[in-house]
Amino acid sequence: MTTVNELLKKMRERVGRVKRAVVLHVHAGVTKRTPVDTGRARGSWNVAINHVDSSTLPPVAAASGVSKALGGRGFKRYGAPRPAVGRIEAGDEVFVSNHLPYIAKLNDGSSKQAPAGFVQVAIEETKAAFAGLVAAVKAGA
Repeated sequence: MTTVNELLKKMRERVGRVKRAVVLHVHAGVTKRTPVDTGRARGSWNVAINHVDSSTLPPVAAASGVSKALGGRGFKRYGAPRPAVGRIEAGDEVFVSNHLPYIAKLNDGSSKQAPAGFVQVAIEETKAAFAGLVAAVKAGA
């Protein structure tokens, strides 16, 4: 027979998996919608747990598509989820952020490559996909 504590543990684990799925969906949405010139804006989307990660992709690394901050291993940072996503738990506060000084202008429509409000579009798409994300987590439980 399952105890209350075992049930609560299982529920916390499931909530954590749903949070990870939501964060991955938002991150993928904002990343793919961010206009690209050098790739710096696209590569500077961060995911952090219980704090805001204000780091940005260095200009030189952005121009080559390779993050020297990651050891110059040829890893294209943009489009890849941050390692923090795998550590998200039910009680965590999660931040998806981009701290480039011009990201707000890009989101306001300064580039012809992306419409104004691409961040909000990614969030709305995640809200619309939420039931499917929960179902996918439940199916994998």
